[in-house]
Amino acid sequence: MWCSRIKLICLFVFFAGACTSSNQKVSEKSENLVVGHWNFSIDSPEGVETGTFIIAQENSNLGIQILREGEDPLFLQAEFDTETQILSFSFEDNNYGDMEVSLALEEEEMKGILSVIQLDLDVPIAATRVHQ
Repeated sequence: MWCSRIKLICLFVFFAGACTSSNQKVSEKSENLVVGHWNFSIDSPEGVETGTFIIAQENSNLGIQILREGEDPLFLQAEFDTETQILSFSFEDNNYGDMEVSLALEEEEMKGILSVIQLDLDVPIAATRVHQ
């Protein structure tokens, strides 16, 4: 339990220093809707891939940690549009290049698209909140 708290504190410190302010209107209450742990699945042509998103908030900045079995954690900045309820982030994958993710919040679920830019490929991605 202490280990997970220390990881969460490190995540906050990492994103507080690495993230920059955005011009979008941000409501802490609205952003808190996406904060937490989410199990995700990606329905790719190679099969279903799964993992966990850990979304944390520091002031108006959102950080996301992506955990997948057998891979190092990935730490990213994310954005949540309070009007459209869309969470978005992008990253570079070692095998497939640039990726963009857009997920629409629907209470305890998020559904959207993961775009593989170099392959001009969009695949479905879904996430379900993990209650702890």
